[in-house]
Amino acid sequence: MHGLISFIVHPDYLDHPDAVRAYETLLRPLADLRANRGLWIRSAGRVRHAMRLEGTADGWRISGEGADRARIAYASLDGVYKF
Repeated sequence: MHGLISFIVHPDYLDHPDAVRAYETLLRPLADLRANRGLWIRSAGRVRHAMRLEGTADGWRISGEGADRARIAYASLDGVYKF
């Protein structure tokens, strides 16, 4: 099973001890998964910004810095691809 989870956290919202505790509560299990199960955690934008999705004669490919670690995936409803 594969998936992607995005968390957008702005430092302006971490200005209260309760907010910091909530953020740490989120990060602890993610750090454990990274250490013990190979979860990949990447800061948004830095490498992704350098990648491009390109159509080729053979289908789609990702190019640019970090492309070797990226994957293309498709989702469908009821087995029918919708583009």
